[in-house]
Amino acid sequence: MNIDFFPTFCELAGVELSKDRIIDGRSLLHLLRGECKQSPHDYMIYINPHLLESPGYAARSRDNFKYLKGTNSENAVYKETIVHPFLFDLNNDIDESYDVKMLYHEKYKELKDYLDN
Repeated sequence: MNIDFFPTFCELAGVELSKDRIIDGRSLLHLLRGECKQSPHDYMIYINPHLLESPGYAARSRDNFKYLKGTNSENAVYKETIVHPFLFDLNNDIDESYDVKMLYHEKYKELKDYLDN
């Protein structure tokens, strides 16, 4: 979420964002002020930088599903991701213990496609 600091600070200062470049972040000021309770993002992307040869990637949706992409690295956080990716339902499995991609195939495909593009 560090890319959201710049737009948030600009809005707080009353400064318009520059139109001559792409700003990926979105202001979180309304969220910080308690004017809304939901992130302005539909998805959040996680990158585990500690896996230098093959970083771990994950996408989390607004409805609390998390897709953990498979990797070819022997240093994978979850050794099973060497074989295949995971889909977790964080509403019912906060510990990320159960792969639910067979139960929620459309959600699996949505998050996989989002992360791959």
